Amino acid sequence: MKIQLFGRKTEKWSQIEKDQGILFNEIESSLQEDSPEPEEKSLFTPIKGHTRKKTGRKPFPEYFPRIEILHDISESEKTCACGHTLSRIGEEKSEKLDIIPAKVQVEVHIRPKYACKHCEGTSDETVPTVKIAPVPSQIAEKSMLSSGFLAYTISQKFADALPFYRQVGILQRSGVDISRSTLSNTVIQVYEKLSPMIEDVRKELFKSKYLQIDETILQVLNEEEKLNSSKSYMWVIRGFIREKPVVLYHYEPVERQ
Repeated sequence: MKIQLFGRKTEKWSQIEKDQGILFNEIESSLQEDSPEPEEKSLFTPIKGHTRKKTGRKPFPEYFPRIEILHDISESEKTCACGHTLSRIGEEKSEKLDIIPAKVQVEVHIRPKYACKHCEGTSDETVPTVKIAPVPSQIAEKSMLSSGFLAYTISQKFADALPFYRQVGILQRSGVDISRSTLSNTVIQVYEKLSPMIEDVRKELFKSKYLQIDETILQVLNEEEKLNSSKSYMWVIRGFIREKPVVLYHYEPVERQ
């Protein structure tokens, strides 16, 4: 306690430093904090004349696809001791949540070419000799990444806080050789294409009766015409329209009044 109150700054322990060990034993800490998982039981208790709903594990959403896996007895066990075949009188069901990891695939875009072998295009010089469908438009020009891939990596980066270098490592385990610079440059292209939408977001934001704003001061390294020690500002602006909650992040390299 004396060190904490009167010691030098480098000798003081903060609560953050105290809890840093949790980073390495998160599972063990969770086991100590959380109660044991309840056993899977029926959601209904039989009562004479009716059934009463029992509190238990929350069922999985109905819109999740179900894959039935049959666990049946052998054919020899389906014969009674009296010699007759057993009849199926019911079944018991239990559900377990499963997940399918992201699957990498390659889209092969094929554009057939057409030409007339009879006249070889000499009958009408105003018409192209060879006809082919135009290249499909894409949000990142000349990119080898599909729109689905970009949506996946952007959501992982900004919604799940998964840096590009970790995404690169995950992809490498699937045999995909892609660099951080490729991901970064392509995401910048996507931002430039979608930047006009920011004005639409801002218009929706200012339809709110009041706004909540939080300012964070930060330092940005290697920014043009600025010292590394200078201050920059990030503002988070949130509107309060219940039907359309809007949050806008706004960066400013200099302070504005």
